[in-house]
Amino acid sequence: MTFPLTVGPGETGFLANPDQDKYYFWEGKPTSAQYYVNSQGIPESEACTWSKPGDSKGNWSPVILGTSFDKKEGFTGLSQNPERKDVALNYSITFTGDGVTSPCRYKKSTDEYCQDKECWKRTENPTQGCTVSDVQSLME
Repeated sequence: MTFPLTVGPGETGFLANPDQDKYYFWEGKPTSAQYYVNSQGIPESEACTWSKPGDSKGNWSPVILGTSFDKKEGFTGLSQNPERKDVALNYSITFTGDGVTSPCRYKKSTDEYCQDKECWKRTENPTQGCTVSDVQSLME
């Protein structure tokens, strides 16, 4: 919420990606960094705030992105924000790159999350997201 990142179509940006062995532990288990993914058109001044129930921005954004790594691989996941199961993201997200296994994406055109070749409607399974792993980048 305090470090905004705004990217346009085809652009890239950098996010903190914590080491699971050195980051925060919850009930003895490793955690990841979590980011609220706002819809296109929400300005940073509104996207990076604690909103109120019913809003579709800030902590009430449609999608949450999580990221972390361990000794073997990196992980990045997408999921519907459990506080806004009723709101779809207004653009698509696809994770690509060298070493990416089992691609993860959200497809706006069909309102689906996909893991590799399996896809499901966001509205039919709003708690199921997808996770991509990347072994290659950690070995370089």
